[in-house]
Amino acid sequence: MRTGDDSGNDGWDDGTHDIGLKERTDPLPDAPRTWPSAQQWLVILGTPAVLLGVLWLFADSHVQELRDGQTATVIGAGGCHEGGGHTGPPPSCHATWQFLDGHTSSGTVPSSSVTEGDTVFAGEGWAYPSAAPVWQLVGIFSFIAASVLVVNVAIWVVEFRQDRQRRTYELRYGHEYLPEPEGTSDPAGSAA
Repeated sequence: MRTGDDSGNDGWDDGTHDIGLKERTDPLPDAPRTWPSAQQWLVILGTPAVLLGVLWLFADSHVQELRDGQTATVIGAGGCHEGGGHTGPPPSCHATWQFLDGHTSSGTVPSSSVTEGDTVFAGEGWAYPSAAPVWQLVGIFSFIAASVLVVNVAIWVVEFRQDRQRRTYELRYGHEYLPEPEGTSDPAGSAA
């Protein structure tokens, strides 16, 4: 009688031997899915909501400017300041502009030079040399908001996968999963 210890039987049943190790046909169980608790949902949804709310406080005025702004023509300008670089006030000019419907407004234009006849992107009491700076500010806030959401989702997915891996390990092997500490190396591989 063969015991499976000799070199003639490599542990696989090829149909010619009736003794030997058989490949496991039923898959190992996965840990059941668990949904986040109320506290976890608060962190998952609350953190980006608070951050997006703070961002909205800063971006709201620029979004409103972008929505309400129109093309206007400068009809008078003066009092321009070149600006003092990083330490001084930014460049600006006081100007009066006229909208396409004929009404006028005035305010400060963040530019070192504005002359009569220039076209500006303006609203009531504010103006920019073009719509580009407003789009740039809104774009920056949008990018930050999207990044907050993407990072939050990525963190949640990584945490979910690590938790599932830990629970699957505990289910399969019956003891707690302890990941290998970072910075440790295989002692057998360190000897040269």
